[in-house]
Amino acid sequence: MVVLCALAAIGGVQGTAPVLNEGWLSHPRRLMVQGPAKEAQTHAESLGGRVLQRLDEISVSILEFPQHDLVRAKRRLQTEETFGFVHYDRAARIAYEPNDPLWPDMWHMRAIRANEAWDLHKGSPSVVVAVIDTGVNVNHEDLAANIWVNQDEIPNNGIDDDANGYVDDVNGYDFTYGDPNPDDVNGHGTACSGLVAAIQDNAKGGTGVAPLVKVMAIKAAQDDGYFYDSATVPAYIYCANNGAKVLSMSYFSDRVSPSERAALEFCVWKGVLPIAAAGNASTVYTYYPAGYESVVSVAALATNLTKASFSNHGSWVDVSAPGTSLRTTTTSGGYTASFGGTSGACPHVAGVAALILSAKPNASVAEVRAILEDSATLQTQAPFGEFANYGRVDARRALETALNLSVPDAKPSKVRGAEWLPGGSNARSRPRQSVQVYGRGLNRADLRAWFGNRLVRPSRTGRDHAEFAVPSGVLGRWFRVVAGSEELAAYPLPVEGWSVPMREASAPGGGSSVSGGFAETIAADGVSMVVTRRNDGNILVHGTLKVPLGIQRGVLRVVRRYPGSAGGTERLRVYDWSTASFPYGSFVELWSGTPPTGMTEAAFVLNNVQALADDEGILYFQILTTDQASGVTLELDRVALTG
Repeated sequence: MVVLCALAAIGGVQGTAPVLNEGWLSHPRRLMVQGPAKEAQTHAESLGGRVLQRLDEISVSILEFPQHDLVRAKRRLQTEETFGFVHYDRAARIAYEPNDPLWPDMWHMRAIRANEAWDLHKGSPSVVVAVIDTGVNVNHEDLAANIWVNQDEIPNNGIDDDANGYVDDVNGYDFTYGDPNPDDVNGHGTACSGLVAAIQDNAKGGTGVAPLVKVMAIKAAQDDGYFYDSATVPAYIYCANNGAKVLSMSYFSDRVSPSERAALEFCVWKGVLPIAAAGNASTVYTYYPAGYESVVSVAALATNLTKASFSNHGSWVDVSAPGTSLRTTTTSGGYTASFGGTSGACPHVAGVAALILSAKPNASVAEVRAILEDSATLQTQAPFGEFANYGRVDARRALETALNLSVPDAKPSKVRGAEWLPGGSNARSRPRQSVQVYGRGLNRADLRAWFGNRLVRPSRTGRDHAEFAVPSGVLGRWFRVVAGSEELAAYPLPVEGWSVPMREASAPGGGSSVSGGFAETIAADGVSMVVTRRNDGNILVHGTLKVPLGIQRGVLRVVRRYPGSAGGTERLRVYDWSTASFPYGSFVELWSGTPPTGMTEAAFVLNNVQALADDEGILYFQILTTDQASGVTLELDRVALTG
């Protein structure tokens, strides 16, 4: 039975504003108590309260107390065993509707339930999001009041008043041109800033996800849109040292460097959460800075909440957010209805992270990230599967979690793949052969692995990774990962001493698709991943493999066939990171010839495999097969780096 009660029906005053009690947005004077009616009345009166209404159908009494006694009364009643539950009179209302004129067209805010989140919190001015981009129009009518101000700096006096190394950095800094004016000629950074924190209810433009937080304006790109490490890396350090709590980084792919990785790890150590765009190449190739372990990687969604066609995806991508037809601010002082890309998805997630920190100011980076990911909604879409590890961000659920109003539904633990890593002197810090599995929800106390007939506990665990040392004397040919009584994955053990299978694959280009992935290409067993032909008559596959630490030499093995092929040319390649970061360098061609129609293995010795991989050890593999007739497919039975 559902009971709906107007306030007047239970003796209250209409129009009473809710307050925040121990994280509950609730009535300032009322409690809901389940238990015997007489005991509820007796205890209420003893604590200076009264019974407003009794709901016998569910054995609940509605009690009222003086506002200053409400928390004390709740805690006292919770100690009484006679009551099943005692909770505040929770407040709810229709999702907030701001008066900003662009709001009716801001589908992207409703897609992440930002309007429902605003019923709980709109952000805190004490939370600062650094938008590291092409700059920000700090005077924009929909941004100016939400631009961060360095209170320790006197404007325009030519003096570094706060001794932070930067003169007159009142709203941020321009790290590209070396001046305190982070002006935005390009427009990209202003658009991203509007999605984070455009002002709400000012009857102008639209609104940001977190409309009360502050934006630190950081210019780290040239006006033509190019970023250099010599600008971004100092910008990261500046943000961490000057009070930013979230980094919004809507750029990708044009550099991978140890200095960037070190700077972002420093940010995390300082309590700053970095969030970055995954990239717009419709590939599983890892783009940076999103690909670093310390960074939350964001995929883009189309208006129908499916993966945007251009968005990168894969196990390295953490969450997704809207990335097409976005309404936001422009550097000219106006507004656009067509901003997009993973560049637009990233600031949505930065805004949700800012809301979490506003509701839970003392949360650690790990806690904010866990809330952000665990409160997201899983998405599965053929042929990509779960194209972001944790799914679409949900601002409302994230705030409910941060405020302890609810616990998000536990996401099922998942193993996406495994890598058999070598031991011994050739693999630094790993004396024994081990297996690393990756996926989601792997930091469980009951996680175990069977190696044939031997059950092993993990030697290391994390939210997305776990590692098991391979026991000696293994009998059997299977490796199984279990959590309690549930089997998460089962894979054949490699024939070689160690084997790193292809993590995942994609087929960029119109008309092509991939069926299957890691499980189908782990062994040459007749079970294959199938890639279809593109509209242009070619078959293109992008795949990634993780090179084990310390390994210099490996054998890349590719087992495949093209049933029905009548010619054309097959090219097998790996990207050479020593030539430049992807996509500005070049591929090494390992093979060029006629596509085999029967299942055939090609094996290539890579003598300097570390130089071929990126700074995180990812090897980028590619198959390009030209001039194929309609209906011809590529069947990949195995792709692995072995030794």
